[in-house]
Amino acid sequence: MHVIDQDSPLYGLTQEDMEAQDMEIVVTLNGLDEILADRIYARHAYWADEIAWNRRFVDVISLTPAGNRLVDLTRFHDTCDV
Repeated sequence: MHVIDQDSPLYGLTQEDMEAQDMEIVVTLNGLDEILADRIYARHAYWADEIAWNRRFVDVISLTPAGNRLVDLTRFHDTCDV
């Protein structure tokens, strides 16, 4: 995950800054389909009005009482205040 701190090019960037400069943030992902043994690629561009400002994704990974990892994908798109 990209941390937005003083070293980040996104540090201090506002929705108004992005709109004034006609900026977009492009996200690319790639992975491997283990069944087909083939690469999968995805790309999406986000404009300023598509960004949830001052929000972050909730943690979807936790530990069960037995110490096993649990991934709760029902919360995959959930966000909370920063």
